[in-house]
Amino acid sequence: MKILQFMTLLFLAALCLACTPSTSEAIAPEATTLPDGSELKIGLVVEVDGEDNALAEAAWLGLQQAAADMGFTVQRTDQRTPANPAAQIDVLAAVGCQVLVTVGPSMAEATRVGTRKYPSIAFVILDYAFSPLRGGRYDVDNSAEFYANRGLAKVTSLVFADDQAAFLAGILAGGMSTTGFVCSLS
Repeated sequence: MKILQFMTLLFLAALCLACTPSTSEAIAPEATTLPDGSELKIGLVVEVDGEDNALAEAAWLGLQQAAADMGFTVQRTDQRTPANPAAQIDVLAAVGCQVLVTVGPSMAEATRVGTRKYPSIAFVILDYAFSPLRGGRYDVDNSAEFYANRGLAKVTSLVFADDQAAFLAGILAGGMSTTGFVCSLS
């Protein structure tokens, strides 16, 4: 038990050191330019009052940080924009976004339609995969062909293994418990 607590503390100390800001001076990033000379502009499409508000907020904060670090422009639709994801995609396409990030399974259909409507825009969808299944399992070998055959060649799906992170959090909680009890669901 003491070894587990020691390893946990060591892990947390390493995590704190990794997150400590550098004392060296930051260098301002140059604007990220595309081969045609234009500046990169990325848009975030979120569903207002949708189920993925935490993920959408994390995506927005991450995009803002990446924009500051790498020198591109990031934009999201404001509260006056209709909650309709297709309308938000239209707004961001009209202002010249070359990449659109959509969040969650509820955005899948709007992403699919937007890809066909705006073939020059690259799409990224978080927490959803237009997945080729074989025998109930994701078929990695045929995923590029699957996307291309369905007009989704310019879509990148990012799905995170939340269950693995939750498992590790459970192990950490169990190791830190002094009573041997972590929680109860009733």
